[in-house]
Amino acid sequence: MRQKGKSPALPGLRRGDLLLVLLIAAAALLFFLPGHFAKPPVEAVIEQDGKELMRLSLAQERTERINGVLGENIVQVADGSVSVTWADCPDQLCVRQGRISSAGQSIVCLPHRLVIYLDDGDGKGGLDAVAG
Repeated sequence: MRQKGKSPALPGLRRGDLLLVLLIAAAALLFFLPGHFAKPPVEAVIEQDGKELMRLSLAQERTERINGVLGENIVQVADGSVSVTWADCPDQLCVRQGRISSAGQSIVCLPHRLVIYLDDGDGKGGLDAVAG
């Protein structure tokens, strides 16, 4: 004789238990579906004197010359990262900062008032995300 509320396929489990296991499995499947962890493309945001000059996708290799009132910088995007490869400022700190490739990282050239930061579009990029 069959007990009421028991699953015939899995002895010892009630129908409610089976339903709970199926719901957890379905939730786990939806969570791990391909594309769930896909990152939005990261962009290099270039600002001078607090004004956005341009956005460069890290997916596309290119070189940009940034001419400002106080000087010139050459910005290069290559291999999913961005760097200042040349500057006519005296200290060269922006060049020595090297390549950046993760959202929230930045390169700053104080003499030219140039800031380059990486933004992934989630609103967490930029200098405020790093500081606080």
